[in-house]
Amino acid sequence: MKSYLVNIVSTLSFIVATLVSFFIGLIFYDSSKGLDFNKYSKNLNLFLGNEETVYESSGTLYFYLVATFFNTQFGNINDQSVSLFYNYSIQFINFILFLIGLSGLYVVFKKKGYKNFDIGVSLIILCFLPTAYYFRLTMKPEVMAFALFPWCIHLLNK
Repeated sequence: MKSYLVNIVSTLSFIVATLVSFFIGLIFYDSSKGLDFNKYSKNLNLFLGNEETVYESSGTLYFYLVATFFNTQFGNINDQSVSLFYNYSIQFINFILFLIGLSGLYVVFKKKGYKNFDIGVSLIILCFLPTAYYFRLTMKPEVMAFALFPWCIHLLNK
């Protein structure tokens, strides 16, 4: 009974921590004002139909995901609020990719024999590390590498 309760508390704490970290970033950071937004927005505009060529071909799948989410959720909007919708699209896709990476880490740690509580604490700490926040809040394809890397480790271990 005690281990069941610990697993429930660990899981709920993880869910709350990930959601809190997502909403803190969404409220207090504007991804469209980020460091490389002007550079990478050209790739985003390619998939939104506003550019003719790919600016940098590394990570085109990432920009496609952000642009597709943007188009399906917001479609045509006016220029005054476009940065707000860019911000939400970038951070939401980054959050989903971050969750995919966290789930991969969970599987890898579980296969290595770690306890659920220890894994949960590690993942909660990871949610609030500055580096993890940085790649979740900015428009950079590195978050795609974080999402896929643990799953590659898992598949290689199989």
